[in-house]
Amino acid sequence: MSLSGVLLQIRNKFGAVSYAPIVNNVVAIAVLIWFHIAVPAPTVTSVLGTRELTLLALGTTLGLLAQFFVLIPSLTSSRLGRVRLRLDMRDEAVRGVLRLGGWTILVVIVNQVALYFVLALAFGVGGSGPVSAYTYGWAFMQMPFAVVVASVLQAVNTDLIALYTSDDRHGYSERLMDAMRTSLTIVVPVAALMVILAQPIVALLLNHGDGSVKLEAGVVLAVLATGLPGYTVFQVIIRGLQAQQRGVDIFGLYAFQNLGTVILAAFMGRHSLGALISAISISYTLAAVAGLGVMHYRQTSVGAMFLEPHLRRLVLASVASALTAAVAYSFMGSTAGVGLAVRTGIATAAGLLTFLFFFRHALRKSDFGALVRGKV
Repeated sequence: MSLSGVLLQIRNKFGAVSYAPIVNNVVAIAVLIWFHIAVPAPTVTSVLGTRELTLLALGTTLGLLAQFFVLIPSLTSSRLGRVRLRLDMRDEAVRGVLRLGGWTILVVIVNQVALYFVLALAFGVGGSGPVSAYTYGWAFMQMPFAVVVASVLQAVNTDLIALYTSDDRHGYSERLMDAMRTSLTIVVPVAALMVILAQPIVALLLNHGDGSVKLEAGVVLAVLATGLPGYTVFQVIIRGLQAQQRGVDIFGLYAFQNLGTVILAAFMGRHSLGALISAISISYTLAAVAGLGVMHYRQTSVGAMFLEPHLRRLVLASVASALTAAVAYSFMGSTAGVGLAVRTGIATAAGLLTFLFFFRHALRKSDFGALVRGKV
């Protein structure tokens, strides 16, 4: 399935690759709902060796098969229905993958070491509760990135590779800045709203709609949201360096980011969950700045984008959006159930309308479709 997705991307076909995981998720959700109905209170001992557990595993596999079957029409129309596998260790592409694979393994190792350190400190702050809060908060923070930024980067990846290999440094930088500009246009206002509405969002999704108490996952989400723009810039730069096959640079940036997380967490996060999580947001922001320096050193600078009026207007509109959402949320007092959902929805709508009002001229001039036009 992964190979099929890569082949379609090479042919500049991204539509099926983007929506195929949705089919997988729909099947997985249906199977999980069925399992919850069949086994309302499962434990390891109660479900081990049962028919329900076997069907749960088969359902997960069925989701993957459904995801692959969705790709078949695109594979056929792109004349990729018959692909022969040929292993040639002397092929330059194979040698390049093996060379970059070593650096990728090192990146995974340093990421896991930093994660272990953060989770250990989180457990020390308050046991398993903060660990679960971190897991949920990180997953929610990733949603706008996974939906928007990952799709944008997927669409421009082949363009970046083609421009760089043809030695078109200016075109490469412009294309990467387009991807970063589009990503930040979505991520920055969403992050601002997340900071304000993290508690009710988590209460509605995780606490059965009860927002009467302060939730640790809400704290984690709010703090991580402050670092989401930096995280986005960092990941866009990483994708740009991947197009250049700069394995050493990628490892260096990840090592810098993880080292920053560990050092900041050690000094700031031993007694407070919020301070611990802020170490992650700060380290990603600093790593993004370092990444801009690396791109400049590699003569593919994208830093000029941050001096554009577009970005200043984006930040101001996002701040106005967050303030409006905060005021709208404070006017209502519901802390649970449907009332909390309505309160959060109204605050979100007010914030989004404010953003659209202040940023309307820039949105009219933007051509977001240019990134993916002809690639569906």
